[in-house]
Amino acid sequence: MSLSLCRKYAELELMHIQLEIKYNRYHHLRHFVDPYYCYCKGIIKRTGRANVEGVIWNGIVSVAAKLEVDRKNVVKGVLPLYHGRFKIALNC
Repeated sequence: MSLSLCRKYAELELMHIQLEIKYNRYHHLRHFVDPYYCYCKGIIKRTGRANVEGVIWNGIVSVAAKLEVDRKNVVKGVLPLYHGRFKIALNC
């Protein structure tokens, strides 16, 4: 996937984030923030979709998370979100 196409997908995810914030639907942010990060960084699958799982398990994780055998016990999420407060500093 080209860099310009990744940027377009990132812009689409950012629009989703803005809509969710506008309508105070903070519980849906995770569905858009992680793919936004992946598209900004060019972390995508061969199919062109954001590779969120790849980032979580092969990239930015703590030592304890890497050692955890049962992945259900690990909190998933690429970027930390704060309940009720969300600072948009999401620039590619």
